[in-house]
Amino acid sequence: MSMLKYFTEFVGTFIFFAVILSTGGDAVPVGVALATAIYFGGKISGGHYNPGVSFMMFYDNKLDSNDLAMYVLVQIAAAIAAVYFVKMIPKVK
Repeated sequence: MSMLKYFTEFVGTFIFFAVILSTGGDAVPVGVALATAIYFGGKISGGHYNPGVSFMMFYDNKLDSNDLAMYVLVQIAAAIAAVYFVKMIPKVK
C-alpha cells in the first residue's frame, strides 16, 4: 500500500494545484477541489496535498521521516506537473 499512498498524494496535489492555478485561487473552487481530494484520498494517504501539512504531521509524530521525504517529493512533482498542465490549456477570452 505504500506506493498507493504516494500516488494518491500526487494525484490529489495535482488536482488541488491545477484548480488553484486555473481559477486564480478563487476560494470556492479551490475549497471544493481540496475537499473532494481529501474525501477520495484521505483514508489512503491522509490527504495532506501540501508540504506544510506533511511537516506538521511529521512534527506531531503521525508521519515518519521516510514518508515525509516521499510526500514532499511527490507533492512538489505534482505541483510542477500542474503548472505545465495548466499552461497547456488554451485561454478562453
